[in-house]
Amino acid sequence: MGYVFVRGHFIDGNWNLHHPVLNVIKVPFPLSDGSLSHTILTCLSDWNLEGRLLTLALDKSFSSETLMGNLKGFLSSKNPVILNDQFLNQNCYARVLSHLALDALQAMKETVDKVRQSVKYVKSSESHLEKFIELKQQLQVPSKVDLVLDDTSRWDSTYHMLLAACELMEVFACFDTADPDYRMTLTMDEWKQVEKHCKYLKCFHDAANILTLQPYPTANLFFPEVSKLQDIGFSSNFEVY
Repeated sequence: MGYVFVRGHFIDGNWNLHHPVLNVIKVPFPLSDGSLSHTILTCLSDWNLEGRLLTLALDKSFSSETLMGNLKGFLSSKNPVILNDQFLNQNCYARVLSHLALDALQAMKETVDKVRQSVKYVKSSESHLEKFIELKQQLQVPSKVDLVLDDTSRWDSTYHMLLAACELMEVFACFDTADPDYRMTLTMDEWKQVEKHCKYLKCFHDAANILTLQPYPTANLFFPEVSKLQDIGFSSNFEVY
């Protein structure tokens, strides 16, 4: 079994924002599209919210197009909704940032994999790490960052891995001389590609930080960050819609 939290966001008559947990739903795991749709409809009915729902934002765990389509169909047919349901199942701010960052990483997937394997090799044993640190000292690389292996399910984790590796690229470039078993050397063009994409990812990371400033930030707080992303003038692959 799994658990789904349904949270409502609304503004009262005095313009105060509220975000109560409406229900905690126990559902079969793996998730059943029908069971989740039914329980959400039941929750809306219990809270007398028919005809008062404007938007529906789903966690990335529920990114199935089938699930989102079913939910929209259920909500449209069972409940009169505001603005002809055009805002149901819209991507939330965090999810938009995640999609953009993942697009940037996908554009350099092979290079990211090379960096990941290089970091994994260095951190796979104490002897590898000792050779790496010794070479860093010989080359007098001033960086104090530590290599980190990313969690592939989190783009921000991959960003931090790439950022740390970039600061130590000089060590990686010469590491095959200190350890002949290391055969994953990146070319300078590949390192330049990593540096370029780290600049893109930093923009997304900075924009995402607004979410940690306070619980449930409202659109007036994060809209300026979205505008900054648009103004940066990314290539068509990184446009913000």
